[in-house]
Amino acid sequence: MKHLCKIVLIAVCSLSAVTITTSPASASARHPKSSQASFEGSPAWQKLDLRLREAWRVSAKEGGGKNVFECLLKTDHPLAAAEQSTLKAAGFEARTFIGAIATGRVAVLHVPDVAALPFVSAMELAVPLELKKP
Repeated sequence: MKHLCKIVLIAVCSLSAVTITTSPASASARHPKSSQASFEGSPAWQKLDLRLREAWRVSAKEGGGKNVFECLLKTDHPLAAAEQSTLKAAGFEARTFIGAIATGRVAVLHVPDVAALPFVSAMELAVPLELKKP
């Protein structure tokens, strides 16, 4: 079963060819320095993998609201419909749910909101399969 989940997850990840895209200009806004510092010092920050942390920092410096990240989201349990709605309300556009894993997109400005959800245990920046080494 473990291997089957890995195969399915790899297949789903292959659909994410681009990890960072641009969203409409209406979403563009700067991260205030105070909110950036408070997010980076929060327990939610610890849920982000190193690549997502760095991408978020770079985006914050550049006025970040234009970027959207393709992410893998790990939860502490498979999500019920109400929790999926909460995830959507926080700004995560889910594409796929497989057990306790979700794939989807999140705008830079919503990363702190999604990471702060109590059922989210980890967020990872998606990597296209062609960039992964065997």
